[in-house]
Amino acid sequence: MHEISEIIRGAASQAGGVLPFARFMELALYHPEFGYYERHDRQIGRSGDFFTSVSVGPLFGQLLAFRLAQTLQPALTGSPRIILAEAGAHDGQLAGDILDWLQENRPALYERVEFHLLEPSPRRQTWQQAKLHRHSTKTVWVNHVSALPLGETLLYSNELLDAFPISRLRWHSDAHAWQEWGVAWLGNRFQWQPLAALSVEVIPWVPDLPEELLAVLPDGFCADISPAALRWWQEVVGTVAQGHIWLIDYGYLPGEWPQPGQVGGSLRAYADHRLCPDPLANPGGQDLTAHVDFDRLQVLARSAGWQSEYLGTQSAFLSAIAADWWRTGDGTAAIFQESSNWTAPMVRQFQTLVHPAHLGRAFKVLSLSRTQKAAVT
Repeated sequence: MHEISEIIRGAASQAGGVLPFARFMELALYHPEFGYYERHDRQIGRSGDFFTSVSVGPLFGQLLAFRLAQTLQPALTGSPRIILAEAGAHDGQLAGDILDWLQENRPALYERVEFHLLEPSPRRQTWQQAKLHRHSTKTVWVNHVSALPLGETLLYSNELLDAFPISRLRWHSDAHAWQEWGVAWLGNRFQWQPLAALSVEVIPWVPDLPEELLAVLPDGFCADISPAALRWWQEVVGTVAQGHIWLIDYGYLPGEWPQPGQVGGSLRAYADHRLCPDPLANPGGQDLTAHVDFDRLQVLARSAGWQSEYLGTQSAFLSAIAADWWRTGDGTAAIFQESSNWTAPMVRQFQTLVHPAHLGRAFKVLSLSRTQKAAVT
């Protein structure tokens, strides 16, 4: 992407030659004209650059719809407003799968629910509006979580926080300190270069590891953190007054980071369903992603008064939903009446969603609830 490369080079020049990687990633992914996520809505699926749970098929949305219907059903008699919201809906496919299921199988809830999409990008709003035209009377777009109306709320996101810009820290064992790394244009390509000091945005989020671990941490060990994602999360858990929050993403569960095999960090680049060797190459032409620290998210949520209902793998989360559906004897969808009645495509979708070698282990789920807004501690 020649245009975005020139823009990044200009930004680096204005920054004194070395641009914080978070800013590089922000421009590469979200520049309003040339950013990777702004160029088109076809990055996902067989013809795109990567697969998601949504692109596997509608089963993912149907399972989530079943669970959220169970969760929100009591509000039909106890709450004047029922708010369902998706943050980071990309092209709107997951929202469409969920609303389709509710309309067909839970019409009373479908009529009552107010569906909001948190989407700051006008271009992506246009994609979502086209995808959700059949639900145009149910959907509202907002730019920020603070614009959501008060009421019993269920807010969810799928593969959102892993795409927030990250800051890359490397452990300097001689100095016994973290060093932030940025990007410079050298030798006709973008290359990693250290910053003179930690960015102001990074300082509050530097990993707080015990001294005995820092004493043996390998020189050059990478920590990929996202101050932007953590600030966004603080806004969400501090703003939603009551209800539920589901977060589904790539990430680390408590105790999974740091580990000896993670020296190179979790930053990855993808294009054409392949892992690209250089995250700095071809800005705007490849996806950039990094793991989410679910332990830190859970701590921040609890400090805002939220209770953890589930933190674990997508495999266990979806399997529990499917088992609950089978136990209810729900006959609204033939594929769930008996496992033996599933069509072959549905079986393949479920296997892909829950198998550890596919999406079941890599994706984690954090489910939270709060009955009323509590003071932030």
